[in-house]
Amino acid sequence: MFYDAAATNAGLFSKLGLLSANGRRGRLDYLIMAIVLDILCGIFAGPSIIGSVFGLLIGFAMFNNYAKRFHDLNKPTMWAIGFVLLNLIPVFLPELNIWLRGAIVFCTKIYLLFFSGTSGDNDYGPEPK
Repeated sequence: MFYDAAATNAGLFSKLGLLSANGRRGRLDYLIMAIVLDILCGIFAGPSIIGSVFGLLIGFAMFNNYAKRFHDLNKPTMWAIGFVLLNLIPVFLPELNIWLRGAIVFCTKIYLLFFSGTSGDNDYGPEPK
């Protein structure tokens, strides 16, 4: 039997929930995944072409992490899209008050981290374990 790296890695990413925004993610899993993805972004993302590709892949995984956490709070994926777009404002509108944007992002992250999700099943699936 041969080792199939592609199948193993796809299984790992699928098990971690990095490939899909479907389902729910609890507070602790959200926090762990956010820390791991931030570390990976700091290590691999950069101004080169390869760094940009890694940055996009990690950004996609971060979006899925936000979407699943919003789903646990019984909020639609549009909330995650809005949160990601809010983080992109300095790229397109650098003159916007950075403190206002920072305050909104901070409050949203506090909400995602400290508010408990819907107990039992909700519109997005069963309660995470």
